Amino acid sequence: MGAGPKIDRIEKNFLINGNFDYWQRIVANNLQNGVGGAPYGADRWKIFPSTVTNNAAHVQRAASTNIGSKYDMNFGPFGANEKMGAAQIIESLLTNRLKTKTVTFSVYLKSGAASNLRLELLAWTGAADAPTGFSNAVPYTNWTTYSLAAGFTSIAVKAITTTTGYVKYEVTGVVPANCNNLICIMSYDQDAGQQHYASQA
Repeated sequence: MGAGPKIDRIEKNFLINGNFDYWQRIVANNLQNGVGGAPYGADRWKIFPSTVTNNAAHVQRAASTNIGSKYDMNFGPFGANEKMGAAQIIESLLTNRLKTKTVTFSVYLKSGAASNLRLELLAWTGAADAPTGFSNAVPYTNWTTYSLAAGFTSIAVKAITTTTGYVKYEVTGVVPANCNNLICIMSYDQDAGQQHYASQA
């Protein structure tokens, strides 16, 4: 008979590559986004820009100074009048275990100067593992109002202002019963070429 504490629940991170350690696609160069594309940067993390122009957004691997992290995901737009997002789509098999449960998306973020960002949890209610969009402005059909395309529902959103030091930010919501894919998004919320550093998502 053990004398240790009884553990009823262990919090599980459902994000894959949450510390941005794995980069099969790109390591040291800008990830240039072509028209209609939604490429991966750090494995499992997709980027999507607000415009259809080439090179509207980028992602780079950056050495991290955050305790417990080797790399950051450095992301941002190329131009001053462009916006972008980085997202992970959690597979349906894992999302099914989260239906009707309260979940929290947390991430450490910093930026080169004070910068506005948006953390959001989205539910995809269309066909499992087949969210349409994520090319250019989709799932946001309007980046000013963050209007969502068909099939996407906002579970929770939090507007934040990053600083030059790492801060842990969180957004919490309840996954609806009709959600087939839970999506975690960090979106760029201002017209400036500021870069952001994310770790420990």
